[in-house]
Amino acid sequence: MPRSQNSGFWSVKSGIFLLPPSYRNGDTYPNEKKRTELERKRYGTCSLKNGLDRTWTCEELEENIITKYSRHADILRVTGVLFAKLESSSKQISVHRFLPLQTVAELEAMHGSGVLVLLFRPPDVVQQDLARLWECDGMTIGHLNCQSLPPKIDELRLLLFRTNVDVMTLSETWLKRSIKNDSLAVAGYRIVARRDGPEKSMYTQHPRGGVMVYVKEELEERGIHAREYVYDTSLEVVCVELDFDQPMKHRKSTKESGQTTCKGRGRASAAGAAAKQPERCQQRNVLRILDVYIPPGTRDQISALQKLHSDISDLKEQAQCRPLREQGTPENVQEDKGTKCRSSKGAGGTTKGRGSSSKGQKCRCKTQYVILGDFNCNIQDADAAAEQRSTVEAKLRTLKEIEDSCHLKQLIKDPTRTARRKYESKGKVNVSETTIDLIYTDGNAKVRSGVIRVSLSDHFMVYCSVTVPGGKKKNVCKDKKFTGNRDQEALRKFSSQYPRSKINKNVFHLMKNRDLAHANGEWDDYDRLRHEVKRLT
Repeated sequence: MPRSQNSGFWSVKSGIFLLPPSYRNGDTYPNEKKRTELERKRYGTCSLKNGLDRTWTCEELEENIITKYSRHADILRVTGVLFAKLESSSKQISVHRFLPLQTVAELEAMHGSGVLVLLFRPPDVVQQDLARLWECDGMTIGHLNCQSLPPKIDELRLLLFRTNVDVMTLSETWLKRSIKNDSLAVAGYRIVARRDGPEKSMYTQHPRGGVMVYVKEELEERGIHAREYVYDTSLEVVCVELDFDQPMKHRKSTKESGQTTCKGRGRASAAGAAAKQPERCQQRNVLRILDVYIPPGTRDQISALQKLHSDISDLKEQAQCRPLREQGTPENVQEDKGTKCRSSKGAGGTTKGRGSSSKGQKCRCKTQYVILGDFNCNIQDADAAAEQRSTVEAKLRTLKEIEDSCHLKQLIKDPTRTARRKYESKGKVNVSETTIDLIYTDGNAKVRSGVIRVSLSDHFMVYCSVTVPGGKKKNVCKDKKFTGNRDQEALRKFSSQYPRSKINKNVFHLMKNRDLAHANGEWDDYDRLRHEVKRLT
């Protein structure tokens, strides 16, 4: 590689070439005719007499280069610069992502000889996703397939500080029974529900599966009480119930009450119900959140989905009613604790029966549902699978039956898992995009949803925001606004809460670049950055 006489400088062969904003990573380098047209618009080659000082950091390099392109300097300072190289065999542009404190010497070592290509930095799609989440009103609920929680717990903590969701559900936690919740604690959140998967699976001798739910402690202060709603199931599913507008005289801290265990799917015995007829309905507003993980495997998935269908149907037939007696006493409150009323109309319906008073008053309890998780059924295959009778078609048909018969609506449309598989022997690379992390709601509330392209695993995070029962006065997220330095605020908060963590400013920058490379399909950079984050944390 040619160098100037001063060994402290790197002289790039054929100069440095700036391309217009339309060029992206993976595009083909312009031919000679096209380069002539670009140079007339003051793009193209920039000559540096002394080359590039090897001691410059990437930030200093960027600033020095921007000054050489005076016509585009203003926009370049706003967008930033990406450093890329030209692949000599394919003439494709390959982007490099660096930490701000890395130097030109490190850029030279990775780049090698050839043309150093500069690109306008494209919009940060991950930041755009985060901005949309921060702008959501109502109760925000997220889901992430984390693929082994213990080694990623610090990154999850930082992610929760960055997203500020009210409820975070996880799948594939891969937890051993010996791992206590204390080691998985997140400041400002508490673990409301946890269900571990099998200690050994048919594929490995290590734990697999598992679901867990974190709920923000702040909700308790706002009068929103979260507890695990236990019901009979053999699936990797947990149900968390958020109780709104519960009268003060019946309100009990979930820290004191613990779990609400409902044997026989939460139905009270007939004798108990007859002995405790309510005087009037308490008109409870409840949001039930089901965190679901359906393991892969064509043999058992259909039966698991059918069992999930049965569980959801049974849950939606119930509308809890914790009645108030006119002559309410602590003894009466204790007696009424387990009383239920069953709705013949489903969630949000009005019924008579056990929830009715002796005067025939109707139960006005309202229950909304959010069912989310990793279903391992790619809904993008629906059209193709419908044309053939196959196992894939049977799984998707079962999933559609759940949606239709339980009056649910699926919200997620974009891919939630993007992965690359290399076929070394064939010299081919296959990139797959699937939509398997899904969110279902029962349509009783206004809902916003989306995908956040963070790459803590090869699954992206999905989220929704649900209008809180009781109106705007219960809008727990009304103060949420996205600001440009929100990530820095999250990092400062994380560093103060977990001073022993290995995640610092540089590692955080690596993580953000890794997420962006994954979102943009820059696989070589993604692999390099992913391994670097693992090494440093």
